[in-house]
Amino acid sequence: MASLSEHHPDGWGLATFGPAGAVLHKQPLRAGSDPHFHAVASAASAPTVLCHIRKATQGGLAHENCHPFRHGRWVFAHNGTCYGFAGFRDRLIAGLRAPLRAHIEGQTDSEVLFYLLLSRLDAALVDSDGPIPLDALARAAREATDLIWAEVPDRHPATCHYEDPTCLSFLLTDGEVLLAHQGGRPLHFVVDAPDAQARCGSPLLRLRVASEPLSCSDAWTALDTFEMVGAEPHPSDGSLRLRRFAPGLPATSF
Repeated sequence: MASLSEHHPDGWGLATFGPAGAVLHKQPLRAGSDPHFHAVASAASAPTVLCHIRKATQGGLAHENCHPFRHGRWVFAHNGTCYGFAGFRDRLIAGLRAPLRAHIEGQTDSEVLFYLLLSRLDAALVDSDGPIPLDALARAAREATDLIWAEVPDRHPATCHYEDPTCLSFLLTDGEVLLAHQGGRPLHFVVDAPDAQARCGSPLLRLRVASEPLSCSDAWTALDTFEMVGAEPHPSDGSLRLRRFAPGLPATSF
């Protein structure tokens, strides 16, 4: 991961999940030259780990603008940018549920997207300690991203004639459930499973998601634009299960 900071030098963040929830480390420094990053990354050992290497497009070099962002049990990281964000930032924030509005600390489009997504979830789901259905997260992701793309229809990845569309690729997790959304920037995933031909709904040992394959030896799968992949514990036995969601509204799994 440190090697990615040669081209993404504007900060880093790493979240690990344990029995007490998320532990978050981040700094507005180039990961490759920050001893704290190397110490934290080499010691990271947890069932769920989320790491982000930042290239700034919205918001300055500051701790509050580094990913991942956290609210309660939720941790979020975004790859992409919202073009023209300054022109509609206030409208998006006005549409957030009031209790969430006050938690925005930085200037990034990514943090607003995070809270917009949480606002699309039922308040009882966001604040509860119980399991969150992956279907509910997928629906909230579709609704939140559609609200942003509606602000800049000429930058939509499917129809944009500019070199750089508005891209909303992200990961969201609470350490139990994970959702990854391919919103115009590449995302790849690979699974470790008892069944070598792991299918949706089948048990998993591990799900890895990355903006680019992290190894040559594993069979990474590229997500299509607007496709989502995730994992959640099965209610009957708690085993991790793979889910994929086809592009389109409503969010439907396959």
